[in-house]
This record gives sequence, C-alpha cells and structure tokens, in this order.
Amino acid sequence: DIENLSDSLQQKILYEIMLNSYLAENYLDAKNYMIQYDNYLKDSIDKYHINWLKCLIFLNNDDFENAHLKFIAAVKSDYKKTADSIFVNSFPKLKNEKKARMLSALLPGSGQMYAGKIGFGLVNLLSVAGAGYFTAWHIVHQYYLIAAVTGVGLTSRFYLGGLKTSKNWAEKYNDKKLHQFKNHISSVLIEHL
Repeated sequence: DIENLSDSLQQKILYEIMLNSYLAENYLDAKNYMIQYDNYLKDSIDKYHINWLKCLIFLNNDDFENAHLKFIAAVKSDYKKTADSIFVNSFPKLKNEKKARMLSALLPGSGQMYAGKIGFGLVNLLSVAGAGYFTAWHIVHQYYLIAAVTGVGLTSRFYLGGLKTSKNWAEKYNDKKLHQFKNHISSVLIEHL
C-alpha cells in the first residue's frame, strides 16, 4: 500500500507513474496520478519541482487555466513575466462550432468560410443554389415528381451536408490551432526550464 511508504518513496513512485502515463499519451491517467501525487505529498516541500510535467499534463487535458499557472511556476524566476505574456498572446482564437453551423443554416457555405475553408464554402453555396434552381425549373415546367424526388432530395442533402461539414471544419480548425499552441508552449517550457 503506497500510503504506508515514506513521502520520498511515494514521491518517486507517483512521479514515475505520472511520467510514464504522460509518455504513453494516457493524459487522463497522468492527471489522476498527478492528483494522487499532490494528495499524498501535501506537506512535502519537494513536490513543486515537477511543475513542468504538470503543465504538460494540463495542456494535454485541455485545462488551459491550470496549464498557464504551472507554466509560469515551472520557468526560471527571471523569465516569469515574459512566460505569462507568451502563454496569453499565443493562445489561439478558436472558431465557435455552433456559430459555424448557424451561419451555414442562414446562408449555405458561410459556415465553412467562417471555419477557414473558403473553397468548400463556395462549393456548398453553389451546390445548394444549383439544386434549388434545378427544383424550381422542374416545378415551373410542371415536372413535379422530378422536382420533389430529385430536386428536393439534392437540395436538402447539400444543405444538411453543409451544416455538418461547417461544424466539422470548425472542430478541425480548433484542433489544429490547439495542437500548434500545445507544441509551442511545450517547446518554450523545455527551453526555459
């Protein structure tokens, strides 16, 4: 039982487990071990030397507020003010997935454009407009069955597909930007330990 071991031995064991979990990309497990590490070693004066690892664990669990605090705690004292501004200024402006979907609902293709995929947005807009024109042309020429089956089917497919892809592109944009941010903060952290 780990609780019966000395503080220094607990510290070493939990540190190794936490580090191995992080390296194995089991970030949630690493966070749970980090909580155990802090709980077992409340009175230990040596527990603050691993702020760099805690920062990386928080970053990969998307807990950016705690990652920010540990980032500042981990760097050298003469670099803390600069580290704070680096973290805050390099945090990406993320796209709102609901907003992307709402924009596509109002004007097909605009959600994809908002998410940074202008070409896909234009294709979606032209597809919905083309399918709508196809439907209207067949209604005007009294081909109601073709208009109902093909035109409405195509229009709804392109329209609903645009709603889904706008949300997906916003998610991918956010994932890419957050991945770049995490890599940047990790490299700065390693450089200034």
